[in-house]
Amino acid sequence: MAARREKRPTSVDAEGHLDLRALDLRAGEATSFTLEVPPSQAIFGGSTYDVVADDAVATLDVSHAYTGWHLHVRLSGHLHGPCWRCLEDAVVPLRADTSDFSRFERPAGEGFDEDLDSEYINQDGLDALSMARDALLDGVPNPIVCRDDCAGLCPTCGVSLNAGPCGCAPTGTDSRWDALRDIAARLEHPEE
Repeated sequence: MAARREKRPTSVDAEGHLDLRALDLRAGEATSFTLEVPPSQAIFGGSTYDVVADDAVATLDVSHAYTGWHLHVRLSGHLHGPCWRCLEDAVVPLRADTSDFSRFERPAGEGFDEDLDSEYINQDGLDALSMARDALLDGVPNPIVCRDDCAGLCPTCGVSLNAGPCGCAPTGTDSRWDALRDIAARLEHPEE
């Protein structure tokens, strides 16, 4: 386990960047930071969603290993925007607990290696805010729904079916699915 220092020689700046060289950590030492994560927006399925971190903060741990930097970020928040089924407001909880690693002294000609390089580190600087935001967005579910049992919209009148049936007469079957219905019937009764 990495030793922790009481002294914190630097902090994450207002843009969410951290100068790793200024940390003055020796191999085996680590430190933690509280990172401000302002609300942002993201686009999923053509719709815009607000992404908000709980308490507007994340916890960032930085460890200096003999071979490189170990980074660990933790935060929770929520995504707010339209439900993919009924278009009502959806508030989806998000949770992030992710780690990253960047090896020291990698030759420039070797190219990016996802096991040895961090996309958030450049010239010993860490883009901590991007790391935290991306970690939170990695937890976005597919589909984004207002509730697990969302019934969606009536395909005929467009009314939300969450409150109950809309009263539209059942529609006929879509002829474009006939070929698949035939295959399913043959699979159900292969002897015919």
